[in-house]
Amino acid sequence: MLKKEFIYNYQDNPIHVYFYIRRGMTKITIALDHNEIKVNSPRDYTKEVIIKFINKSMGDLINKSDDYFTLWGQRLNLQFGVADKFSYLVDRDNGLVSIWGKIKKNSDYDKYLNLLLKDQVEKYIAYNQDTYQEVLNSKGIDFITPIIDNCKTRRGCYYINTQKLKISSHMALHNPKYLDLVIYHEHAHIKYFNHRQDFHELLESLIFNHRQLQKELNKQKNSFSLKKWYT
Repeated sequence: MLKKEFIYNYQDNPIHVYFYIRRGMTKITIALDHNEIKVNSPRDYTKEVIIKFINKSMGDLINKSDDYFTLWGQRLNLQFGVADKFSYLVDRDNGLVSIWGKIKKNSDYDKYLNLLLKDQVEKYIAYNQDTYQEVLNSKGIDFITPIIDNCKTRRGCYYINTQKLKISSHMALHNPKYLDLVIYHEHAHIKYFNHRQDFHELLESLIFNHRQLQKELNKQKNSFSLKKWYT
């Protein structure tokens, strides 16, 4: 619940302060987001006490205010906002990702980022499904709509016993061509469960230069790292 809002002057720069009461929290968190400061607290404080908290942590806030996020290979600035339910907006023109949701603990940031990545991967696959289906059908393979999870250790997996396919939501961190590679790679396992020559010949017929793409992808991180809010 928004309890107070006021202007805080830092080195002659006016910053809008929003003070929220979060009953489920155990301690105060303070975040600097461009020209706004968001304070979450388990109980109410006077404006004077809030300013004391901000003064004490301002140096850390400045150092931690340069969070960024990589989406589809593009580096974007990242900002969080408080809202009753999760939503997000990607503004590529201005290089910004905005995420809204209920923030009660630091793990909530990763949770909302994973939701964003999952949604982006699902939308990308849905948009390109006809293309995948056409290419795969030409080799006698049916397209399987993958399950999207937030696995950081495996980018994709085909389960031969259940004939299910999983793709990591973290593929949205990379250029979309690498997600295409993983989609075709896992579908190629429908015919060849190993990585022998027949498998690679099939995969090359599905996506050109797959070995080079795989080398490039292997050099990239499959996870994100965020600086946490000051606590």
